[in-house]
Amino acid sequence: MGLNRIDRYETNPHDPQQQLGFADWIGGPTLSNVKGAIVSGTTERRAARITGEPLHAFALPARASINGKTVNGALSCNDDGIYIFHPWNKD
Repeated sequence: MGLNRIDRYETNPHDPQQQLGFADWIGGPTLSNVKGAIVSGTTERRAARITGEPLHAFALPARASINGKTVNGALSCNDDGIYIFHPWNKD
């Protein structure tokens, strides 16, 4: 069960290469997509789509396309406000 709705994008003020997609609905804006998320351990950037409820206070389940495959993982935000996608399995 993921969010398929994106009402607007905003540039991440901490990383102008990232576009944050939000769904505006009851309860306020909800992050649903990050264009330009850094893939953990690389310099690659990919769009990461939030796919469900938070795993814990620091990570959201997400998926991204890497080498032509859809990869599940987690999206987190570092102390500098930059979003990072952590793939669970790239194979």
